[in-house]
Amino acid sequence: MKKILILSLFLSAGISTFAQQKHKTDYMIITVDDNGTKLNMIVTRTDSAQLQQHLDLSMKHVKARDYTATYDSIMLSMLNKYFNRGWKLVSTAEETAGSTYPSAYKYYLSKEK
Repeated sequence: MKKILILSLFLSAGISTFAQQKHKTDYMIITVDDNGTKLNMIVTRTDSAQLQQHLDLSMKHVKARDYTATYDSIMLSMLNKYFNRGWKLVSTAEETAGSTYPSAYKYYLSKEK
């Protein structure tokens, strides 16, 4: 009886210790500023390191009806490299700078360590 009591005490202590462990999560914000002809992409990580990338959107050869699909394809290919590394999309946001059209898109990502 004493052995069962001691064993159950150790098991309950082990379970409560395991339940209190927290996983470290990294966060990343990807801001894409679109001025119509160029994209400025800024990647900010949890450690506040930043990476800036400038892309030329020369889509003159794209027909007007295919513009949105081509633009979405470009955006997804830019984000896909982070998704392939285990980053998960948490949320998105749009920012407007005095116009009705968004001028910047924000993608909030997280990754468990």
